[in-house]
Formats: sequence, structure tokens, C-alpha cells
Amino acid sequence: MGEKKNPNRIPAANADAWRSWAMPVIDDDGSVVNAHKKTQKQEEQSEESIEDVEVEELPQGGLTADELEAIVREAELEGFAKGREEGFKKGYDDGFDSGEHKGALEMRQQLVAEQQAFQALAEALLQPIDEQDERLEKLLLETVTRLTRAVVERELTTQPADIVTLVKSAVKALPAGSDHLSVYLNPQDAEKVEQYAQEHQLDWSFHRDSELAQGGVKVATRDSFVDCSVERRLDEVIERFLSQQEVDEHTSDEQLLAANTGSDPIAPDISGEEPEPPTDTSQPSDDQEPEL
Repeated sequence: MGEKKNPNRIPAANADAWRSWAMPVIDDDGSVVNAHKKTQKQEEQSEESIEDVEVEELPQGGLTADELEAIVREAELEGFAKGREEGFKKGYDDGFDSGEHKGALEMRQQLVAEQQAFQALAEALLQPIDEQDERLEKLLLETVTRLTRAVVERELTTQPADIVTLVKSAVKALPAGSDHLSVYLNPQDAEKVEQYAQEHQLDWSFHRDSELAQGGVKVATRDSFVDCSVERRLDEVIERFLSQQEVDEHTSDEQLLAANTGSDPIAPDISGEEPEPPTDTSQPSDDQEPEL
């Protein structure tokens, strides 16, 4: 039986006359894509890759209660850990902000306090002169007053003044017609004045007062009293000097000295002429005893 020929079969001897042919690429619109577009499309498709993801196969028959509970517990722990971390971070941030604000406030208060202290120190350094001058002036006046009293008392002790002239000046200061006259003297001055009263037959009553400084006298009647003690006269001079300084602070020292040396009531006039009588300073009642 002869072999049956297949019309679609190409004999091997004729294979060289044939070549493979690729089908053209057609786009979505049904048009044939040219060679350039075909090559570009093949390159784009070659760059795309699909990642194979392994999916864990669930056991056949579903999850058991223990497995489900373990999954829930793991989710809870994971959520708790995440919440704890977020809460810790938020608390840290809030605490840091609060601490920073508090620290800045405390620092600001400290700076204000230090600024006030520095300002007070600067004022104390820049303006201490007035206060110190006032204190020094007061201290100097007190020192000069004590020194003046000491010098005057010593001068009256070493060079006693004419006490008789001073007594007569004090008596002249009394109102006319005064009687019952009492004279208060230092014991060292009393004898000389008593002798003068006896020689002139004067009805004077003498009182020796050891507390009365030498060179001073106090004369009293039932209605009047004259104080010519050294202390009183010295107080008047110092008071007048201080008052004059307060009135005119710009007066020079030479002018003040000239103003205060014009008439000095501390040392009585011993030239023999009658001095100006002292001023009657008070009018005690009949029942009042004269001050010593």
C-alpha cells in the first residue's frame, strides 16, 4: 500500500525555501503596531514584574479556640505596647514642655530679683554722699558742743570771771521793786558775793549749790526767776549758732565766726562797766520753788 501524502507537509529537501514568520502585534484599537512601537512595548512589559507573595495556608477545618485566643492576646499585647510607647512619648513631651516653661519662669524671676538688687547696689554706690554728710554733720556738731562745754568749764575754773558783776546783772533783770531775793551760787563763788552784799547792806538770801557750775548764778524772787548759769548761756549760744546755719547754709565760715564773736554772753564783762542785764525767762507762781 502506498503512502498517503499530506498536503500540509513540507519535505525536508524544500525546508530551506521557507522561514518563520511572527504574527504582528495589534493594539487595543485593533491597529497593527509598527516595529518601533512593538519594541518599546516589549521593553515596558519586560520591566514590569509581579512579586509572588506566599500566603500562609490556613489549616483546613478553621481556627481552634486556643489559636483564636492566642491571636487576640497577641493583638492586645501589641496594642498595649504601642499605646504605652505613644503615651510615654506624649508624657515625656508634655513634661519637657512644662518643665521648660517652669524653668524659664523661675529664671525670669531670679533675673528680676538680681536686677533689683543690682539697681539698689548701684543707687547705694551713686548716692551715699548726702546720707553720710548728714550723719557726719550731726556727729560733728555733737562733738563740737561737748568740746565747747568742756573748754568753757575749764576756762571758768582756771580763770574765774567777775561773779559780782554777773550777779548784779542778773538782779537788774528782775522787775523793779522785787523783794525776798534769793541768790544761788557755786560754793567757790558764794563767799565773794556774800562779802559784797554785806558791804552794801543788801538783803539777799544766799544758797550754795554744788551742782551749779562755777561762774554761773541763778536769782529768784517770789514772782520771778533769772537763770544766768554757764549751761544756760552756753545753750543759747549753741542754739543761736545752729539756727543761723539752718537759715543760711551758704554763709561762709568766716562770716559765721564774725557774726558769733560780736557779743559773747559766756564771759561776763570784767572791765568795771555794768553789763547788759540777762533776760527774765520765766514767771513762776508764788507757791513754786525756784529751780536750782
